[in-house]
Amino acid sequence: MIWECSIFETEFKFEQISYKRSESKFQSRVAFNLQRCYIFFMMENDAFVDRKKIYKELKAEIYNFLAERNIPARQSKRMVIQGLVLFLSWAVCYSAFLYWGQQSDILALLLSLPWAFVMLMIQLAVMHDGSHGASSESATMNKLLTSAISFIGGSALLWESQHCHAHHSFTNVHKKDHDIDTGGLLRLHSSQELRSHHQYQHIYAWMLYPLFVLSWIWWGDLRDIIKNTYSIGPQRMRRVIVEFVIIKVWHVFLFLILPALVFKSFALALICYLISFSLLGFFMVIIFQLAHMTGVQSLPENEKALGDDFTLRQVLTTVNFATDNRFLTWVIGGLNFQIEHHLFPQMSHVNYPVIQPLVVAFCQKKGIPYFNYPNVMEAVSGHQNHLRQMGCAPLS
Repeated sequence: MIWECSIFETEFKFEQISYKRSESKFQSRVAFNLQRCYIFFMMENDAFVDRKKIYKELKAEIYNFLAERNIPARQSKRMVIQGLVLFLSWAVCYSAFLYWGQQSDILALLLSLPWAFVMLMIQLAVMHDGSHGASSESATMNKLLTSAISFIGGSALLWESQHCHAHHSFTNVHKKDHDIDTGGLLRLHSSQELRSHHQYQHIYAWMLYPLFVLSWIWWGDLRDIIKNTYSIGPQRMRRVIVEFVIIKVWHVFLFLILPALVFKSFALALICYLISFSLLGFFMVIIFQLAHMTGVQSLPENEKALGDDFTLRQVLTTVNFATDNRFLTWVIGGLNFQIEHHLFPQMSHVNYPVIQPLVVAFCQKKGIPYFNYPNVMEAVSGHQNHLRQMGCAPLS
């Protein structure tokens, strides 16, 4: 069945796919996603005669716009100040947790939340930009900010391979983007094997998300070292192993041994640890899922499926959400502007709201789909629908 729709005065055709669940429910899910996003679809004519020039044209337009207004692509001073303020805030919150947490177990549990929240901001607004070289013109400063990942027990070297290279180069690509590989627990990509338990994944996935950081810290990095997931050379691998040992020892001491000594209770320290890192893990996963898994992004079978233009590969596999929410933008380091981030990962996130109108206009002019959920809840609903859709098999 072919649906004729008109959104923003742009006509497009959408080929319906029937699933073994109710057809009417699937139609409503698709309609939900279509009605609540800005969508500019590619024309059926020869709209992309020279795809390789699209990104060069967009990049030149964006950087000329910034240069004309004396806006640096890397907001070094602003990013460094933000990092210092957040690190200081975390130190205050964690010190308060250790000091006042001695008074009562309830107070310790409550005070584990503020430092976990600030830690989330550090990872998203400081570490993430630094890992892309987007915080400063200084490579040393960027590496220093990237090392903030060690605060949660992660490896900066493995993060660079997993996120900056694999995820950004092969976004949503089957067997290439390791962010969508859950070892069979979830089916996020249409090319992944469908298992019987996936029909319930829209229910149990939300209970797994809080375990993300804990799984990453205690198993993920070790697995990637043992399997050499990212084909790291011997010299660099030695650095990875040394870093791995140091940060794991640091992590255990800072978040388990030190609180246990202060509170005189390992059980209380462990409970506070599990609560804070479950909170951290849940929100880190949700931000990724809302950007890449809401049912409207492309899910390429291989890296050649979306062609050779960088703009198309990034925009078709990514969505924005709640870009008018300034508080959210501040808390998560502009990662609700995922399209702009994937197009310009080496640009400071504080510039994303500035360049977004230009990116939208460019996509509209070229007929490229651009998706933007107006608020978080509609993006969450899109992800829930995606889990349902991937949990059931297409009809033959």
